Amino acid sequence: MAAPKSLVVFNPSSGAAFTATLPATSALQNGLTMRFKYLGPHSGSYPITIAANAGQTIDGGTSIVLIGQNATLDLTWVAALGEWVVG
Repeated sequence: MAAPKSLVVFNPSSGAAFTATLPATSALQNGLTMRFKYLGPHSGSYPITIAANAGQTIDGGTSIVLIGQNATLDLTWVAALGEWVVG
């Protein structure tokens, strides 16, 4: 069975930063990929901060920031490492 995938789209109508916290480890299936897509506002740039949940890391860090119109970021959960890997 293929690992599930999730899509999170950020398309603010006005300027605002946004923080998303990744799911708790107990809710994750090895190989889960979450794709974050920033459609962006009509003017300006506002960051999406993606934060790891307790006991997790994102490529060794606690968070990662996505900024820029039409930017896309894939994070894949590797259970054996307890880490999200940027791909």
